[in-house]
Amino acid sequence: MKKMSIVGYMKSKITFLLFYVMALFNCEGEERSLDEIYHSYLSNVEGKIQNSGADKLFLFFTDTHVFENEGETSYVIKSLLKNTSFENVVWGGDAITAYGKSIEDQWKTQIVDFDTIRTYGKLYCLRGNHDFTIKNSKTNGFTYSQKKTAKLIFEQCNSSIIRNTQEETGCYYYFDDDEHKIRYVVWDTNDSQAYEDKAWGLLNQVSTKQLSWLVNEAILSTPKSYSIIMLSHIGIVSATNPNCVDLAVVKSVVEAVQSKSKWSSNGIACDFSQLNEGVRILMCLSGHTHQDLQTCSNGIWHITSASDAFYSDYQKALIVPPMKKRSRESVTEHVVDCVMLNRSLNQIIFNRVGVGVNRIFNLTPIVMKVNSSVRLFESSECGNFYGCYSAGSEKYSASGWSVSEANVELTKDGLLNSKQIGNSIAYYYTTSGDLVFYYIKVEK
Repeated sequence: MKKMSIVGYMKSKITFLLFYVMALFNCEGEERSLDEIYHSYLSNVEGKIQNSGADKLFLFFTDTHVFENEGETSYVIKSLLKNTSFENVVWGGDAITAYGKSIEDQWKTQIVDFDTIRTYGKLYCLRGNHDFTIKNSKTNGFTYSQKKTAKLIFEQCNSSIIRNTQEETGCYYYFDDDEHKIRYVVWDTNDSQAYEDKAWGLLNQVSTKQLSWLVNEAILSTPKSYSIIMLSHIGIVSATNPNCVDLAVVKSVVEAVQSKSKWSSNGIACDFSQLNEGVRILMCLSGHTHQDLQTCSNGIWHITSASDAFYSDYQKALIVPPMKKRSRESVTEHVVDCVMLNRSLNQIIFNRVGVGVNRIFNLTPIVMKVNSSVRLFESSECGNFYGCYSAGSEKYSASGWSVSEANVELTKDGLLNSKQIGNSIAYYYTTSGDLVFYYIKVEK
């Protein structure tokens, strides 16, 4: 009996050691799995970014919709922050899924990613239309108070933000990147509330209080030679938000800033000709649509990025060049944009990590005369995907996007021919995998 007990003891020790070794291998296997999926790909992206010569402005990801997300966003962003000179990270909002899950559990899961990101960089958060509201069933749901929502959002933001300390309910603010001379103006496009005892109780609008503060405190005080990037969860033109009518007042502000003209609305008036010398708007960036969308309105680029959650909405975008489909356990799981500014070429660059393609937006418009021609590319540079359409004509319906015919035409050998007065967008997909956009103005 004694001998048997020793044998049993030895067997139990061996069993324990086997399980221990297996556990170690499982842990290492999981880490290796992430490295196998991302490491080589990220190394190539990071090398390209560092050698680009462009200013590294910020990393952008949006519409994470926790529990619909693959959960490795922080792994990707951590690598980019460690291996490139990016410091700022902007999250575009919408952590919460629409139905049935605990808001508290989802937000805690989102914060795990945020905590990792804050260890390596500076995080700035926008409030989305699903933050924080949920539907528990077909008839029941609830929405957090504006005060509670603002507290939760601001808790995650870097301490460098400047906010309206006289208001506890709006998630709007600004912050500066002094190295690159950029002022970021963050709009809260859901700062009004209809009710708390139902789901989706937020209204797509900005309050007069927010409007007044951002115009006077954030925009008019922009330092000399700084550029402005407008950030909002919901876009302010129809091409980036088909229901943009409620945000028309924000669009009017943006265009008055760019033209440096007088502006008034809702009892607020200001003169943007008083802006400091050299101040200009680089772009308006948002999420919400789950699609890569872009248009140019009165010389200002309005851009959205696809959802970081594992959705297929990105395939519904107006312009979808040849690209991989999303698949799990691959580099297409997520969507992170590395946003850069090439000052010498006057371009905003969105270097995509994940599903989708790189996008390059030329900030200098091409001005043409009627019946003239400009060469945009050589035929050897284009991956046989190109086109043009009337700027501002984008419309979305149940059947998808539609646009009006452009006043220019683009040939397969890269020649842009003007036909009549008007504004258009031209684009082409390069053989190196970049989708390049131009704003075209045709005059008499």
